[in-house]
Amino acid sequence: MEVRPVCRHEPSATRPPRLSDWVGWSLFLLLWVAAPALAADANGSAYGARLGLSADVLGLGSATATLTETPQVAGVGPADYALADTVLGVQVGLLGTEVLNTGVLTVSTDHSAAVPTANSTSSVDDVSVNLQVTPLLQLLTLTADAVQAEAAITGVCGALQATGSTTLVNAQVRNLLGQTITLDTQPTANLEVDLFSALGIAGVRLFINEQSESGDAFNRQISVNAIRIQVDASVALASLSGEIVIGHAEAARSCAAGDG
Repeated sequence: MEVRPVCRHEPSATRPPRLSDWVGWSLFLLLWVAAPALAADANGSAYGARLGLSADVLGLGSATATLTETPQVAGVGPADYALADTVLGVQVGLLGTEVLNTGVLTVSTDHSAAVPTANSTSSVDDVSVNLQVTPLLQLLTLTADAVQAEAAITGVCGALQATGSTTLVNAQVRNLLGQTITLDTQPTANLEVDLFSALGIAGVRLFINEQSESGDAFNRQISVNAIRIQVDASVALASLSGEIVIGHAEAARSCAAGDG
């Protein structure tokens, strides 16, 4: 006789919900609904050229020359923006010498929350810089058919990335002895061109594709100077000090609690 086990399936008792269950689910739903998404505020700016120089030459006297950021745009988000400006050219003189002459200067900055990006660009055509401390003594001359600086912040919150670049077209720089350097079209970041230390002249510095970046994956900023000349020099009973910037762009994004 074969004996087979009998399997009995009895209905399991349904446990009534406890107060702790309701509290747990209510808290979860409340946090899920109330938790804000991370949105990124943005700001960007750009200008074509800026100059501030002071000269003191024996027999000619002293003088200053100033050019504020020209042209200039600046935008702030989170709302989208797209701004641009153009100036046909600038000319700046100092003690009877034209130290800066340019063609068209164009700047722009824009931000899109949908993409999301923040971009700024500065372009200057036909650049001519002439740092001259006396009528017959040129410390530095710089020429370029075109100069452009770009700065951008891309990516979503938690993965923000900064990029910067400088583009130069037919750019050359020459010191007072006529030594000439042709600059690369796409120069490396934070390049300093030295044409003066071997001559025993201190205080003249030329920076190309100067970049400054800070922040992290949630807050990031970058600024770019395509060309920056810093001078604090004394030569032949004359002194010249100040700074010239050609092509400046910057962009930033900052993540904060928001709807986006």
